[in-house]
Amino acid sequence: MRAKIFRSIFAAALLIGLQFWPACGVEFPQPTPTPHPAPIPQPSPGPQPTAPEFSYSTWANYGLLPPQIQAQVLTALNECFPGEGSLTLSTVPGEIYLATVRQGGMPSFASMVSFLTNWRLPDTLGRGDTIANVCTATAWRGKGLATQLLNRVIADFRTKRPGVKNLYLTVREDNTAARSLYQKLGFVQIGQVVDATRPGVPLLTMVLRFP
Repeated sequence: MRAKIFRSIFAAALLIGLQFWPACGVEFPQPTPTPHPAPIPQPSPGPQPTAPEFSYSTWANYGLLPPQIQAQVLTALNECFPGEGSLTLSTVPGEIYLATVRQGGMPSFASMVSFLTNWRLPDTLGRGDTIANVCTATAWRGKGLATQLLNRVIADFRTKRPGVKNLYLTVREDNTAARSLYQKLGFVQIGQVVDATRPGVPLLTMVLRFP
């Protein structure tokens, strides 16, 4: 009986103590917040490269080109046709379809197609209008510039030179990329001649016939 009374008194005292505990200034310890690392500053992006802008034009001959473009054309031609000796403006005559590129500065040479009218053709073909040079600067190859220029040449021959029925060119037999391009544009092989600058590599004569 005494134990029962003691338990009742203890329970009542505990209940009263819990009611008054907050007022006694007892505080539970709060967890220390975990410090977060400061964000790592990211470097600001530098100036973005300017997208290249291509322009197309036609010229009656090399001598009319701006001097800086003339020098770039000759450099590119000597890279496109190694082993043919140092080319000069006098050794590469012809009308020119030119692609230049501007990328945040002055225009520079990108690609060219030149052609000759009434040119003496190899073998027994006589004379005809002939594509003399197709050349693209190393930095701009693989972007379809030569294809665009050749399409412009062909379109102009169709519309502005109605008397022309055939457009000729020659290409080295081992230049498979150029041969493939010419075939896609409609040129077909009609003969083969000896390349004077590379005797072991035949030159293929191709023609595009206009209706």
